[in-house]
Amino acid sequence: MKKSTLLVLAVLAGLLLTATAKAQEYERKSMITPEQFVEKVRGMNIPGFSGRPEFETDEEDEFQAAFLQGNDVLLITLEARHRPPTWSASPYKLDGKDAEYVSMGGMGTLVVDLPETYSVLTIGSNKIKDKATLEQIARQTGLMQIAPVSVAWPASVPEEYRLKGVLLEASQGPDHYAGLKYMVSASIISGSQLKESLIALANKYGDEGGFMRFPNGIILNYSGEIENIDEWCRENDVVSFTYYIP
Repeated sequence: MKKSTLLVLAVLAGLLLTATAKAQEYERKSMITPEQFVEKVRGMNIPGFSGRPEFETDEEDEFQAAFLQGNDVLLITLEARHRPPTWSASPYKLDGKDAEYVSMGGMGTLVVDLPETYSVLTIGSNKIKDKATLEQIARQTGLMQIAPVSVAWPASVPEEYRLKGVLLEASQGPDHYAGLKYMVSASIISGSQLKESLIALANKYGDEGGFMRFPNGIILNYSGEIENIDEWCRENDVVSFTYYIP
């Protein structure tokens, strides 16, 4: 089979994998584990609540701690970020995170977006309704400070061709579509580091409209045009790339 045909097949396979990855994003779990959630929250001291929290962590994509005192309650909930929060007004920045405070129906609620760990933190109470106090509780959880950990790149991807940023997943297997030696699928948290590294590679090796070829024959496939990188590589999104290795 000609190399040009292999290239076309590789790119088509990459587009298929990208679509599949987007469909699977909804199934992605929070990068904060139930054990981390319980460890962070169980020792908290909440003003007006003397007891320890009751935990519900049965759901894979939602963990909740309930502080109870008589008829008063304070809930700390962490959910998987299947999509960005829907803000009722304009969010503001809380320690660099998008957040929103709402007082409604006798409840004070603070929502904090944590895209770096694929999570959304919500704190609500019928007793503590003050915005500043809820913000302090959000900080006290320690959940806002958890940073994602980058996994290791497969050795088959040379260091000079590796994109920068937090690598969440990197799976390697044979390429059944184009008959190449390996296909490496990489999921990376988007940010300035990732975009700058991709643009640098494109400037050095040339962008061919959704993919580039390196001198040793490796092909890097991505889901958009370099000139429109801000549209498909949005801040804190998880972006998928595919390396085809001969």
